[in-house]
Amino acid sequence: MPGVGRALPGLLFAAATLVAAMAHAEPAEVASVGTTDAALAWRSDDPAPTRVVVRKADGDGAWRTVEAETGLSRFHVLELDGLEPGTRYEYRLGGEEDGPGGVLTTRTPPPGDRVGVLWVLADIHLCAAEVQECPDGIRRLGAANGIYAAVLDEVRGRAAALPAELPQAVLILGDLAQHPVPETWRAVARSDTGDLPLCLIPGNHDGWDESWETRWAETTAALDDPACRYDGARGELELGPWRVVLLSTVVAGENRGELGDEQRGWLEGRLAAGPERPTLLALHHPWLPHPLAPLLGEASAYLCIRDAAPLEELFGRHPQVHAVLSGHLHVNWTGKRGTVVQHVFSATSQFPVGYHSLTLHEGGLVRRFHPLRAGAEESAASGAALKAWAADRGLPLPWAVTGVVAGDLAARADVQLLSDARTTPEASGPGSATSDAPERADGGQPVAAAASERIVLQESAAPDAPAGEAARPERTTGTRSGCRCALSAATGGRGALGTLFLLAVLARRRRSRPATCAEGPSPRRTA
Repeated sequence: MPGVGRALPGLLFAAATLVAAMAHAEPAEVASVGTTDAALAWRSDDPAPTRVVVRKADGDGAWRTVEAETGLSRFHVLELDGLEPGTRYEYRLGGEEDGPGGVLTTRTPPPGDRVGVLWVLADIHLCAAEVQECPDGIRRLGAANGIYAAVLDEVRGRAAALPAELPQAVLILGDLAQHPVPETWRAVARSDTGDLPLCLIPGNHDGWDESWETRWAETTAALDDPACRYDGARGELELGPWRVVLLSTVVAGENRGELGDEQRGWLEGRLAAGPERPTLLALHHPWLPHPLAPLLGEASAYLCIRDAAPLEELFGRHPQVHAVLSGHLHVNWTGKRGTVVQHVFSATSQFPVGYHSLTLHEGGLVRRFHPLRAGAEESAASGAALKAWAADRGLPLPWAVTGVVAGDLAARADVQLLSDARTTPEASGPGSATSDAPERADGGQPVAAAASERIVLQESAAPDAPAGEAARPERTTGTRSGCRCALSAATGGRGALGTLFLLAVLARRRRSRPATCAEGPSPRRTA
């Protein structure tokens, strides 16, 4: 077949990655783990209370029951609060001590006090139903506005429970609208964030409108919060000692992203004026390419900014930049080059439906994913659509595509220390897996062996133990709650998580030569 020889090395590489992913499959119900809390998301066969029992894994303490006041449901999201940092806990879904569950380990926080919280949303894709079609496929466009409102409602509640003196803000990482009609811009300007500043950056969907800069200026002016100071499409936010710089990567009318010389010059000036302040950059398009992006060939050029190399040189001159925050890819992924970490956040209204928080400390940050309880059923529908999409394209293991999008647990919930830039593995590809495959608590076969027989609509991975701890994440079995506790294709190495996604696009867009984000053509918008 024409082109098979050229594609074969990439396909063999991807196949090897899939095998590695299978070998590192982990329990699915742990959606996120923080320093004093954790989020569980699961599906039950029959409507049941959203209930969990939890205790320290040493077995000395009594079980504590945690239940959401949501009545009976088949789609469950539950937050466990009041946990101790750096501690292993047993949990059982359904509230029965012999029910299905596992073990999770809370994170050890960075040194120093909390100094701020950044609530992060990405690719909200608001849709104006009165003027355009809003289909509910992989993106839940018909529900996007409702999901966005529910996220803000939950964020306001969480923010109110934190100390009043703790600086907080909401950040949306671009693609505010599915199509940038005036109605969606006005909806963003009317966002109810309570007392929290709302900071925005534009995405490629927003830049499809030829008059986007005018509407952008109108939208940011309507928000009119002094905490987010805008200079055109770029801006700046201060959260305690931390600085968040907001930069536009929009190239009008195109999907590709670029900063440009003028913006980099502006950024260099701002960094030079505050060399001691830990800094985050917010870009819609990622700075680092996903490790498997070359499988896309020339189409990989629009996955991250074209001028990544000069930005990396700038980082070398300004070591106070610790991370880049991005959306665009609709997946959770974390990579690193040099001392700068790239955090990519999943789309708010696509599986796994939810949002993120970055809790800023004097000595680092904690990334957390928060599955949206009010969006659990929409998340399940989006997950089913993702699987159907994969099956329709003839992907191997289409059931694993949701694991690709959700990312492994370290991509959704992790700790980054300012004193140790190597807390996140290098973005060097799928061979950088760092966690072992979990074992069943009963000492039986690795849980990956039964993966192909499972069904899951909320997929995630179990956390790694703290540094220096030999115990692996564990899983216990049981059937009393009727829970489908399935497995994802997630691994401890970030690179493996993009395999199925990239293979899918490769199947549709076969190219003869790989391209990097800094070279090759970038397709213009066609729909």
